[in-house]
Amino acid sequence: MQTSQQWEEWVYVFVGKNKFDEITPFIPTTQMKPPLKSEIYEVILAHYITRDRPRVRDLLEQWSPHLFDVRSVTNVLESQLKYRDVRQDSIEDGQMGRDWHIIMEALGKLLVAGGRPREALKY
Repeated sequence: MQTSQQWEEWVYVFVGKNKFDEITPFIPTTQMKPPLKSEIYEVILAHYITRDRPRVRDLLEQWSPHLFDVRSVTNVLESQLKYRDVRQDSIEDGQMGRDWHIIMEALGKLLVAGGRPREALKY
């Protein structure tokens, strides 16, 4: 069994080689003792937020918000909307607004998980 320190080292080896798809399915999704640093999950999520938004949706369904800093991930998601990287009228894989809907749904869920349900209403 790997320790959290060993997991962190391996994740950064894979991330450093841009092999996110190869390591992500194996990252522990339950709290270890000591726990993995939240940055591990945040780095993975940030990567997919900018490159593969359907994967972000899947990861947020699989990973507990307790594994990462919700505010940090929320900030990355909000920047996608703020800087118009994702728009309601954009087309991805033939679907208008697919990524926009994913980002909006993720923001709503994360804001609720982060104790900010009133802010989540706008998403």
